[in-house]
Amino acid sequence: MSFFISHESKIVVNKKLWGIVLAGGDGNRLRNFVQKIYGYYRPKQFCKIIGTRSLLQHTIDRTKIVMPDEKIFVVLTKHHINFIKEEIQDHPKECLIIQPSPKDTGAGIIFPLIKVFKRDNDSTVIILPSDHFIEEEIKFMNYVNEASYFIEKNKDQILLVGIKPKQLESGCGWILKGSRIFHESLKINEVNEFVEKPDLQTTRELFNKDSLLNTFIMIGKSRTFLNYLRKYTPKLFNSFLPLLINKIPERERFLVGRIFLTVPLINFSYDFLTKICKHLSVVELSDIYWSDWGDENRIINDLKRIYHKKEYEIPVSVEEVIIFN
Repeated sequence: MSFFISHESKIVVNKKLWGIVLAGGDGNRLRNFVQKIYGYYRPKQFCKIIGTRSLLQHTIDRTKIVMPDEKIFVVLTKHHINFIKEEIQDHPKECLIIQPSPKDTGAGIIFPLIKVFKRDNDSTVIILPSDHFIEEEIKFMNYVNEASYFIEKNKDQILLVGIKPKQLESGCGWILKGSRIFHESLKINEVNEFVEKPDLQTTRELFNKDSLLNTFIMIGKSRTFLNYLRKYTPKLFNSFLPLLINKIPERERFLVGRIFLTVPLINFSYDFLTKICKHLSVVELSDIYWSDWGDENRIINDLKRIYHKKEYEIPVSVEEVIIFN
């Protein structure tokens, strides 16, 4: 039975779905770009680059297409507290996960995974970065929702979302596809290898090999994520074990503070995903425009395309960004 629904019709939502939005980074790669717009430092996820909503607000709203607010956990960092109060004051407070300090993507992902798992131990989780630009958002989330049903039937798998590039893309991660996994309307393959931000020559080779851009959007059972983290990154898992087994809510803040003092720096891509390729699959999306807005040139090129301009001058203030749009 297929759960795929026409992109123009109402989505049949997988009720087991929970969302994790990653918004705890400092956005250092865009620091100069943001400085030109705002005149001061502001993490990119809290910036209004297009329209009147920040990248984070866009991501939360996009996720709400397939699940309610109370099932969307947003991962943030304590030293961004002023931006947090300004940008997402309407989001349920119990769904805001505040890291005491940034400790790389390993800690930033296992922390919310534990929170979701303790709320629903049969949950299916979608993990989404907060610095993406996606056109046709309903269509995109329809695909993601459809892909989540693949996970319900293949609970030992973690599914990555890969984009078929229409041109050479530098500065991105790539996925080398393996054998095709049959699944009705979606193109799903095994994952042979990751290549993280290759040089130009390697990028050309990957493009010609029909490889996919890695969006870092992931879908899997929370239990499966945690089981693989326990097996392949035991130091990280053991650091968070006190939080996992804790049954006293009032003790959680103390435990989190202590954990983040000593938790090892683990990069989720390099130190985890590259070790578990045999447990990974990738769904290929070829008719969606997706862009990683962690790169200034990519943002400017997209804005030129959107506004049909040959040149795009960076506005001198955030007010100009809003007015221009």
